[in-house]
Amino acid sequence: MPRSHILTGPRAKACIEDDHVTKAVLPAGGIHLDGVSNNNEMISDCERAMIENSDHAIVLADRSKMAKRAMCHVCALEGVACLISDDHPDSKHSLDECEQSGLRMTRV
Repeated sequence: MPRSHILTGPRAKACIEDDHVTKAVLPAGGIHLDGVSNNNEMISDCERAMIENSDHAIVLADRSKMAKRAMCHVCALEGVACLISDDHPDSKHSLDECEQSGLRMTRV
């Protein structure tokens, strides 16, 4: 089994809750008008704590994550300061919808 080299779970969440950061940069398993989601419950708990303990949450998601819902809801789009995604014709409609909802976008 491949190693992920990440710390998750209650211990990681407690460490995150003890600190505050200006910017938290987070991956996403899915981006939908309902919000950001991920496929791992323990990682999602840690991501929620990171968002709550930061001034700005920045989410990274490539076109394969757009208009998708993963298993665990992380936050509403209102909780995200900026979404960074690749500017690809396959995801243009989804990116445009997110932008029209008020989400700040950076397309690369």
